[in-house]
Amino acid sequence: MGQTDIGRMDIVRPDVLKIEEMGPVTDSKAQNHKVLGLIVVASALLLFFWGIWSIPLLSHNEARRLVVVREMLANHQWLTPMKNGLLYFEKPPLFYWVGNFFSLLSGSTAEWVLRLPSALAALFTTGFLYQRVSSYIGRQQALFSVLILISSHFYVMNARRAEINVFFGMLCFSALLLYFDYLQREKQRYLFLSFTVLGLAALAKGPVALVFFLPPLLIYGILQRDWKVFRGLVHPLGWSLFALVGGSWFVYALYGVPDSPLHAVIQKDIVVNAYEDATPDPFYAYIVYLLGAFAPWILILFYQPKRWLKRLSSARERFMLCAFGVPFIVMSCFAAKHGKYMLPVYPFLAIVLGCVVSDVYDDFGQRWGKSFHTFFIRLAGGLLAILFAVLVLAPPHTQKHRFEALKPFAEKIRSLQGTDPVFSYRREQIQLIYYFGSPIPVLDNGQFKRKLELGQSFLLVAEEADRSAVEGRGLCLLEEFAPYLKKKRKGLLYGTSNYCQISKGKDPGMRRVAALQ
Repeated sequence: MGQTDIGRMDIVRPDVLKIEEMGPVTDSKAQNHKVLGLIVVASALLLFFWGIWSIPLLSHNEARRLVVVREMLANHQWLTPMKNGLLYFEKPPLFYWVGNFFSLLSGSTAEWVLRLPSALAALFTTGFLYQRVSSYIGRQQALFSVLILISSHFYVMNARRAEINVFFGMLCFSALLLYFDYLQREKQRYLFLSFTVLGLAALAKGPVALVFFLPPLLIYGILQRDWKVFRGLVHPLGWSLFALVGGSWFVYALYGVPDSPLHAVIQKDIVVNAYEDATPDPFYAYIVYLLGAFAPWILILFYQPKRWLKRLSSARERFMLCAFGVPFIVMSCFAAKHGKYMLPVYPFLAIVLGCVVSDVYDDFGQRWGKSFHTFFIRLAGGLLAILFAVLVLAPPHTQKHRFEALKPFAEKIRSLQGTDPVFSYRREQIQLIYYFGSPIPVLDNGQFKRKLELGQSFLLVAEEADRSAVEGRGLCLLEEFAPYLKKKRKGLLYGTSNYCQISKGKDPGMRRVAALQ
């Protein structure tokens, strides 16, 4: 009997397999499953959604996504994303389109509206994970897998932000599971759905989507000696769907936009970041990230490792391990490594850990019975409660330095600006741009000098590190904002000589920095 036939048996009699894997289900155990299920559902909703409306932007990366969504909505340029008034092709537009959908639906561009794509993607991932693992492996394993995923602080933290990698991860995860559906259920609609979703993943983040799809399927096909895996991967209609959905925007961006910046982006992302980074991260960097992101659950792998390694003989667990392990190895070979790059494999690692935890749960449950089941419920509930306190309740207070100056800073600029332009010195102040509501072009030192020589009137945003370069050039320091993004950083607002005269009459506290040279 071939491996494909084994896969068919998994579908024909899943109830028998689940009973064999889960062991005898006592009333105590079933009751604890219900309680744990309620805790998991409530925790997922609270962790992903609660308070996303009550905290301003927390990161430079989140601000970039939200500014692009807002400018796309304002300019009605749906195919050419812009950031700070300039074309921005660093990422394809799907995430921005979804953000615009929620903005148009709600009539708002508030932070919580633009965070919905990430939060909903995380919620869909957990639901799809539970449904498929419950179908193919068992309900207990599915429940523990979801528990482990939503108790990963790094996953939850990014799900609560406008983070493209959570949305991208949902698409990669779904594409692989749909392909597994095709292998198990022998229906081509799952194959075509898989390639379509893979195309959406490429439209969300680019060709890197293939790293999370092709290598794990190839390795899985080799290990299982299942030629159906390879037949699906060469299906012309499947790749046509992928190219139509995922490639059409790239063709437009490369050949339909004059002087397209996409060429430079490709050079940077594929060549520089992947292979030629001046200071490449160590090969083991992702191991450290994952150990921290899945603590304490990942420690379970050190308990009787031979036992869980035997699970690899099952086609289902082997597929999940390939879906996690192969992209993990491939991505570790790249020069630039960031924890968020691995978010697409988090659900698969959660499944692997969920299966191991399920075995250990059965072992200790048979030894200690109801007392262990109660202990496990309390442990899970305690971990989720701590996570809620740290990621939901604490940030508005512990992370105040990241955002408290942004709204007052933006309001001050608006109150002084009039018809004069406002610029930023050398650095893009992307978080400030979001709250200001309009682009703030960046001036390098040469452009700054020329504007002063021409006697132009303008406002200038700078940071404390730029004080020595800006002062002494005929500008007034109108106001300082501290802390600005970091605890020991200051944001500075300067104005040209005409603002110095106005400020003398309106605010005696404003000081003249230097006379116009």
